[in-house]
Amino acid sequence: MSDVQGMFEQLSAAAGRASRTPFTAPHAEGEGTSDDGTVTARFAGGKLVELRIDAHTMRRGNAEVADLVVGAVNAAIEAHTTAMMAALQGADTDFGKLRTELAAIGDQAQRSMESQLGQMQEMLRQATQRATE
Repeated sequence: MSDVQGMFEQLSAAAGRASRTPFTAPHAEGEGTSDDGTVTARFAGGKLVELRIDAHTMRRGNAEVADLVVGAVNAAIEAHTTAMMAALQGADTDFGKLRTELAAIGDQAQRSMESQLGQMQEMLRQATQRATE
């Protein structure tokens, strides 16, 4: 049982370190364009930082321009979200480090459980052999 206790202690320590570490979001950017390519939006750090509208687009009706802006902004948000998720998966981020540490603890737990299961199977085999003698 000391292996199991050790694993729980490691998990507790990893969780404690993660809770004490202030979260710093990685930098991510995303750019999106309207379907016709006349409006471009760019997100960085979770905010809309740039919106470009082709001059000829401004001659269209308000509703049409608004639809193009909405399309470009939504595409930029999707690109930003995708970039942020990829950045969070990186090994150099807080989440990446925690994921690596938890994976190592999980591997150790798997090996320990397999060892204990092997020992139990051996004890069962010996008990069965004694019972049949």
